[in-house]
Amino acid sequence: MTPIRVLVADDHPVVIDGIVTNLSTYPQITLVAVALQAAEVYDQLTKHAVDVLVLDLHGMGEAPLVLIDRLRRKYPKVAIVVFSSSVAMAPEVLDAGVRGYLLKDERMAYLYDAIVAVYQGMTFRSPLVQAYLDQHTEVRQQHRLTPKELEVLKFLALGEGTEAIALQ
Repeated sequence: MTPIRVLVADDHPVVIDGIVTNLSTYPQITLVAVALQAAEVYDQLTKHAVDVLVLDLHGMGEAPLVLIDRLRRKYPKVAIVVFSSSVAMAPEVLDAGVRGYLLKDERMAYLYDAIVAVYQGMTFRSPLVQAYLDQHTEVRQQHRLTPKELEVLKFLALGEGTEAIALQ
């Protein structure tokens, strides 16, 4: 198997260290770079051939959906795995082209599974993410909310204001 070239992006150096340590135990994975913010992600993607981007959604210096959209347009061949502490954005980022999503409070082995799955052209949703997605679909069907209405309600529940919601 050709090594899977991975870029890890998270705003917390300790998280990056943990991911790097874990992924180094898998000979199928080659860590090509790390990034602490969105600008570094773009810089590393121009310098290195990357198959999979492991991305934290928050703290990267750009609104998550804007970041995902820009990455998908500029680097369409790079598969994105979101590795986040929050599941709230899962439906939106998966609709935007993210192929894998898992939570930081789940088993680290899921990260390896997600990287391999998206590299092979499949999707990956961890058990907690899948449970959230199932519940999300059920609520939407019960209340007949459009995806946009549900998204606005979610941001309101998170305490976002009108300007922040419009930016998203």
